[in-house]
Amino acid sequence: MSPRRRVVVTGGGGLCALGRGWPALRDGLRSGRSGVAIIPAWDGIEGLRTRLGAPVRDADLVHAIPRKPLRGMGRVALLAALAAQDALADAGLEGHAIVSDGTLGLAFGSTSGSPPSLVAYSRAFGVDRSTKGASPSDYLK
Repeated sequence: MSPRRRVVVTGGGGLCALGRGWPALRDGLRSGRSGVAIIPAWDGIEGLRTRLGAPVRDADLVHAIPRKPLRGMGRVALLAALAAQDALADAGLEGHAIVSDGTLGLAFGSTSGSPPSLVAYSRAFGVDRSTKGASPSDYLK
């Protein structure tokens, strides 16, 4: 049996409809703001009984990740990477050697990947029974 290993949570990060990071979330909650909005893009979805959502709207999110890795990322991965960046900054580890020496771990969870990539992958393999229409990175996104 191996000795017990300890886990220490030293920082956190997140993005939501109220903004990026704990200060934005805290200020939004304290001021009574809501990130819930009507989503016009959902108007044409048959059977959907609501048009309310709480989207992360910050258009500048993509500028925080270098272009090369960004090309292979879906929106869910982008939001996860930004939350991880915020957690590292919150922990005071941004730029620290421990980030790249193989001893640091970050945990992230999601119930699914990015919807547009899931649709493309599912349509190509599940409906069309072909690889046409799916990019090699759709599965990963």
